[in-house]
Amino acid sequence: MKPSMSYEGIRKYYAGEWNHCYSKDLDDGSELVVLSSVKDDKVYRFRVRDFYGPGEEVLEYEELLLSTSDYIVQRQREAKSLKGGNDHD
Repeated sequence: MKPSMSYEGIRKYYAGEWNHCYSKDLDDGSELVVLSSVKDDKVYRFRVRDFYGPGEEVLEYEELLLSTSDYIVQRQREAKSLKGGNDHD
């Protein structure tokens, strides 16, 4: 197992356990990857050199916790409480 697989986000990348993926090749030869999943409240951001290669090296790694703002949660509750009506005032 590659040492990079000890990082949860990189393991999820290889396993395909994500819904959204952004990647960018950087000028220094490394790759920036940002992953998120609808099943998880985390976003994984990492920068890797020689991604997929034998010398794969994690240069940066972070996990960001996402939470829905109270305002959005309240709006979702309000929307769910409507009985399918399309009343617009």
